[in-house]
Amino acid sequence: MAIIRHRFRGPASKALLVICISVLQSLRSVNAATPAVLSKHQGKAITTQVSTAQDETRHGVKKVLIIGASVAHGWKDDKQAGGYLKRAFTAISDVGANHLQVYNKAISGKCVKDIVDRYPQWLNRIKPNVVVLAWGVNDLAAHTPLSDYRAQIDWEIQSALQQHAVVLVVTTPVSIASYTTYKTAQPQLISTEMAAANQLHNANVHVFDIFHQMKQYINQHHQSYRAYAGDAWHPNAAGHQLAAQLLVQDWFHQFGNEEIHFA
Repeated sequence: MAIIRHRFRGPASKALLVICISVLQSLRSVNAATPAVLSKHQGKAITTQVSTAQDETRHGVKKVLIIGASVAHGWKDDKQAGGYLKRAFTAISDVGANHLQVYNKAISGKCVKDIVDRYPQWLNRIKPNVVVLAWGVNDLAAHTPLSDYRAQIDWEIQSALQQHAVVLVVTTPVSIASYTTYKTAQPQLISTEMAAANQLHNANVHVFDIFHQMKQYINQHHQSYRAYAGDAWHPNAAGHQLAAQLLVQDWFHQFGNEEIHFA
């Protein structure tokens, strides 16, 4: 629980903390590497409280478009779980005020420049309420210049905003490559995409930095990053689960239990 308590303080935040804990409980542990969140007794009591709030506040379906590569698609996770993004948005839908219908268009092996033709089509056809940019390390392998990478991220964000979609820039979970091959380069790439989002100072653009939070969590709990690795570039089921927990935490910290909308 150390990963969430410091973000929810004071009486006004108690209800939000209850909701967030309940969502995290719904992301059941897949192995001993990821700590349990609450006891079954606590989880049952909290879920009962939140389900009532959910019935009172839930409104229409919100469409979520995900773009990215294999990690965003869910590689190396349990097939039924579907990856950290699906895990997170399913849990948020189960408990929160938003019913999220996910369109995962992440494609294995792709770089940011590889979807210039398809992305506008997805926006026009799906008409998403939320667009999630969740790129991995393929651009590092392809030696994409950081200036080109930033320009492409900016274009993807601006294109979504033109469709009146809320944009989430979600940095990728860690992998073995994060600590070895791309130990220096990956933080630079992530800093570039975060800068592209933050420079806009737009209330509809949000950065959820899963990468650095996950590294911090592993370090604080004196764990090996290999416990969360599926292979050199992808997290395993435990890694996807931890990333999902962090994303759910960030969602409720940013949006509370209110229906998400374009400002």
